Amino acid sequence: MKKSFILTRLPLASMAAAALLLATSCGSGHEGQEGQDSAQTMTEIPEDKEDLRQVVDEAYPLPTSFDLTQMLNQSGASYIVSITNPAANVDKYLTDRQRALNLGIYSADLSYASTYQQTQETMQYMEVTQRLMDELSISSAYNQDLPERIESNLENKDSLVAIITDSFYDTYKYLNQNGNENLSLLVVAGSWTEGAFLASELAITARNNAELRKVLASQKDSFDKLLGILEANMADDANVQSVQTELAKLKPFFEGMTGTEITEKQLEDFHKIVSQVRASFVS
Repeated sequence: MKKSFILTRLPLASMAAAALLLATSCGSGHEGQEGQDSAQTMTEIPEDKEDLRQVVDEAYPLPTSFDLTQMLNQSGASYIVSITNPAANVDKYLTDRQRALNLGIYSADLSYASTYQQTQETMQYMEVTQRLMDELSISSAYNQDLPERIESNLENKDSLVAIITDSFYDTYKYLNQNGNENLSLLVVAGSWTEGAFLASELAITARNNAELRKVLASQKDSFDKLLGILEANMADDANVQSVQTELAKLKPFFEGMTGTEITEKQLEDFHKIVSQVRASFVS
C-alpha cells in the first residue's frame, strides 16, 4: 500500500518546499511505523490550520530544510551564495522528475537565503520555485498574493517564517487531495539533498567546523525516515525508485557513524557522495 507523506516548508511550500521542503519540526510527532500507520489511516485532511499541522506532524515527523538552515545560521556559518543551484538552471528542467526534484532543491536554497536574510537571492529563488510550480500545475495551492506577501516581509524574519510555514501546510493539503503524493516525495528528496549538500559545503570550507559536523550528524534520523518512505513508494513509480537509488549511496555513511559528531575524514567522504547525488539531480 502506498504511504502518504509530506513536503518541506518553503513554497511547495515552495516556497514552502524549502522546506519544501522536508516536513515538520525536528522534535514533533511520532516516529517509525506508528507515524506511517497514522498517515495511512488518514481519510480526511482538516480544514483548520492548527488541526492540519497536528496531523502532518504526527504522520511525517521530518525536519524541514528551513530547520536545517536555521541550524547552520545558529552555528555561526557564513552565507556563501556560490554554493546554491543557480536560478538560471531552471530553463533546463523539462521533465516532471527534474522539476519536482529541483523545486525541492530551489526551495532549500530559498530557505537558506531567507534564513540569512539575503533579499536578492530570496526573491530570485521565490521566482524560480513559482515557475516550477506553474509548470507542474500545482500553482493553485497558493494564495494569489503569496509572492507579494513574501516580498513585503523580507526584512521581517518572523513574519516571513510564518508565511512560509502556512504555505507549506496549504501545499501539503492540496497535493494530497489531488493524488500527487509521489510528486511531493520527489520535492522532499530534493530539498533534503540540497540542505545536506549546503551543510557539507559550509563545513568543508569553515576553519572551525565542529558545530557544522554536529549539524550533519544530526541528519541521520531524517535520512533514515526519508529513505524508508522512498523505499515504501518506489515499487509503482520509476522516478521515486531512481531517486531512492541515488540517496541510498549515503546509507553506508550514516550506518558507519557513531555518536553525535563526525570526523574530518567522514566529512570529506560525506561531502563527496552528497555532491555526486546532488549533481545528478541538478544536471
